[in-house]
Amino acid sequence: WGFSGATGGGFNLQQFCTSLNPVFKTNLANNSTCIGDTVIFSDQSESFTSIKKFYWDFGDGSGSSFQDPPAHNYTSPGAYLVKHVITAMDGCVSDTVEKLINIGAKPVADFLLFDTCTDKTLGIQNRSVSAFGAVSRWSWTLDGNIRSADQQPVFSNLSLGAHQLALSVSSIYG
Repeated sequence: WGFSGATGGGFNLQQFCTSLNPVFKTNLANNSTCIGDTVIFSDQSESFTSIKKFYWDFGDGSGSSFQDPPAHNYTSPGAYLVKHVITAMDGCVSDTVEKLINIGAKPVADFLLFDTCTDKTLGIQNRSVSAFGAVSRWSWTLDGNIRSADQQPVFSNLSLGAHQLALSVSSIYG
């Protein structure tokens, strides 16, 4: 390391900051999960000098100053921009590293039936929704047996009598 400068008959102060690389990881696949799941943030930062301060902003109005903050639970579904900054012992402050964390809502399975007469195709109107994170998987169970994974299944030629139809759904965030 070295540097020099010429100012003629005067003098000046020459300074530099060491390299700071703020990095973090989470316990989430693709930085996405469902509401109610705990998110763990782990600092993976690198610096030429010791790190003096850690700053976390979880994007929901809360934060932490610990290197590895306590496990975090988001109270509402949504997309949260998490920010992480470090300060070195020499006072240099890193750039801000950001990651978008998606917290999906629990989807609601719902459907309506019509044309339930014998010898007709069962009319089904799928009305399943999710407040955040689209519904991406459907599991239709007819009389205790999984019969379809289609969003809009077709059931026909049902025998005369009572039948039980159930639906389970998952969102893109699991």
